[in-house]
Amino acid sequence: MPPPTLAAGPTLTGPPRGTSPGAFAPSPLTELANGIRDIALAALDGRPLPSGAIPVQPSRDPERRVRSDGPAPKSSDLDVLVFAMEMTLVLRAPRDSGGDDDGRGAIEIIAFLSRTGLKVASLRTRDARSYHPLPDWLSGVGRGGGEIFSALKSRRIGDLLVGQTERPVLGDDLYQMLMEKRPTVERLQEAEALAAAHDRVLGYHLDDVFLVARDRDGTVWGLELEIDESDGKHYLDGSPLVRIERVKRDRSPPPEAPPPPPAP
Repeated sequence: MPPPTLAAGPTLTGPPRGTSPGAFAPSPLTELANGIRDIALAALDGRPLPSGAIPVQPSRDPERRVRSDGPAPKSSDLDVLVFAMEMTLVLRAPRDSGGDDDGRGAIEIIAFLSRTGLKVASLRTRDARSYHPLPDWLSGVGRGGGEIFSALKSRRIGDLLVGQTERPVLGDDLYQMLMEKRPTVERLQEAEALAAAHDRVLGYHLDDVFLVARDRDGTVWGLELEIDESDGKHYLDGSPLVRIERVKRDRSPPPEAPPPPPAP
């Protein structure tokens, strides 16, 4: 089966009209995405955080839960479009230093959830990382990561890449940004080959989670929260809980399209 090709980026025309992105589609990560969204928006407004299964580290300064370079928008002005999550699928245990090691023992991905479903925004192979068992509130990570791993093993990962289906949800500006970050054919092939060489995912290493929202004026905002791990326990870092900033498009020229795949 030939590898997936990259879609060409569209001309920027601004946000779509007459669309209502609304809630996230059902997926293994939807419950987690909804919970983190509710926590982040409550923090923006200075409201008490919702009680639930997601643990939040107590803030050293409760008055500074939100870090922003300028005035942050109110939650009522934001339409949350995307939940994204940095996760690493660990396929073998990290090796001790020394000896030959090609450094490929894990696949680092950004899982991407919108109303169109669970997709993959980027991926790359990397060295193996440490991991700990996931708590119940992160159980959806294991299920979602398992789906992505299965798609890699069966060389169907192209079906899960962010693409034209997301364009009406995101608007052309955000869509163009994602297309410029989309993995190359070579990276997809490397990840598929690595997945094919392993039977299962040993564990997951988690980093940051993100929300992407658009306000009433069309400005795009990125909200970042960090998943910390200590003594084998996972929680949201509370100092600060949310980092928010305007999303600025990288004005550097997009990379050249990769050459077509070789004929089978």
